[in-house]
Amino acid sequence: PLAAARSWLTELAITGWRGVGHDLAAAGGRPVEATLAVAPLRRLAVLLDGLAGELAASCPVATMPAVPARRWADLWARAVLLAQDTADVADRAAAERVSGRLLVLGVDVHEHATAVQVQVHGVLEPSGGAPARLVRTAVAATKVDTIVGPALWRLLADHPVLLAALAERRALEVTDLPLAGGDLWCLDGLARA
Repeated sequence: PLAAARSWLTELAITGWRGVGHDLAAAGGRPVEATLAVAPLRRLAVLLDGLAGELAASCPVATMPAVPARRWADLWARAVLLAQDTADVADRAAAERVSGRLLVLGVDVHEHATAVQVQVHGVLEPSGGAPARLVRTAVAATKVDTIVGPALWRLLADHPVLLAALAERRALEVTDLPLAGGDLWCLDGLARA
C-alpha cells in the first residue's frame, strides 16, 4: 500500500497542480483503498482521500482562477512523510515497549466523510519509576458520510477497553505496549481500565 501511495504522490509532483485532470485525481482511489485496508495506515488513507477528493472536485485544475497551492502542498507533503517506509507502523518489533499507567488528558475526534479517528492524549507514568512522558494514541474506523455525531463512537467497538476508560474517565494500565517517539500503539489486549 505504501508503494502505491508514493507512486501516486510522485505522479502528482511530476504533473504539477495545473496538470491534474480527472484521470490523475481518480487514480488516487487505488492507494486510498489499499491503505484503508491496513488499520495502522488509516491516517495516511484519510489524508490521501481528502487530497484526492479536493483535486477531483477542482478538475480540471487548469481552469481554476486560483489554485490553493499552499494547502495542497501541505497535504501532499504530509502524505509523502506518512507514506515512507519509516512511517509504516506495522513494524512494531523495532519500537520501544512500555508498561505503566496512562492518564488521559484529552481526546481529539478527527472526522472525514469516509473515516473517523479518535486521538487520545495523555501522560504515561512508566512502571519502575521512570519519568512520566506525554504520549498519544489513536484508533480509527472507516465510515460513510451519513454517520455523524454520537453514532461515530459505535464504529470504534473494536476498542472496548479504550472506550470504557474514556467513558468512565479512568486511567489505563498498559503492559508492554509499543511506543515510537510519543506515539503509543493502542492494543486493547494489552491494556485494562
